[in-house]
Amino acid sequence: MVKATELLRESQLGLKEMATRVGYESEVSFSKAFKRCAGVVLSFYRQQYAS
Repeated sequence: MVKATELLRESQLGLKEMATRVGYESEVSFSKAFKRCAGVVLSFYRQQYAS
């Protein structure tokens, strides 16, 4: 998930592209895994930590 957090902070990639880049085939699986690891949903993380 380190790569995912970097992508969220430093890019404007869409969910599907981001999931693919970090090794997930499913956007839903990626979203659930991110929330489980980070404790917040992707959109909240991007909004709070984007540069």
